[in-house]
Amino acid sequence: MGGAAALLASWAILAVAACGDEKPQATEGPPSPPVTQPAVAQPPPTEPATATEAAATDPGSEAAASELEAVVRAWSAALNAGDNEAAADLFAPGALIVQAGVAVPLPDHATAVQWNASLPCSGTIVDIDIDVARAIVVATFALGDRSTGPCNAAPGTLAAAAFLIENGKIAVWQQVAPPEDVSPERTAAGLSGDAAPD
Repeated sequence: MGGAAALLASWAILAVAACGDEKPQATEGPPSPPVTQPAVAQPPPTEPATATEAAATDPGSEAAASELEAVVRAWSAALNAGDNEAAADLFAPGALIVQAGVAVPLPDHATAVQWNASLPCSGTIVDIDIDVARAIVVATFALGDRSTGPCNAAPGTLAAAAFLIENGKIAVWQQVAPPEDVSPERTAAGLSGDAAPD
């Protein structure tokens, strides 16, 4: 807004200056009608493409995005099925778990199995955002009970995690706040079917 105001002010100054410099001119005969030039349509300004838009137009990026998303959906499906072994297989050796600002490493497969087994809730993916350039996927889940017991949150509570994927494995799993733009309509659409394929 400040740039637009400054631009308008500069136009006003130039207009005043132009009016001040005008001198009366002797005219002979009736004034000639003004000559108008046809308006030239200006193209609308273009916005820089987002990571998702770039993936949609670049086959290579689209394939990379699909691979990243597949890892996250496979982890969600394994967790929801109570298959902690399969869920742990998706973590790289030495993967980091970050919750409440505390990073905990998973040095081996057995530790990864224990961590996945400790999660109290299943999660249906209701929203997913992918940053292909940084290999980061942010998934939002609607929480529910696990086959091993009830969830410690009300059904449908939203939770989110960011996944750093390296070589097809989860290198970092970080709990994050659910994005504010996940509307009830989008959440309901996600809950209408199984968003985590087998």
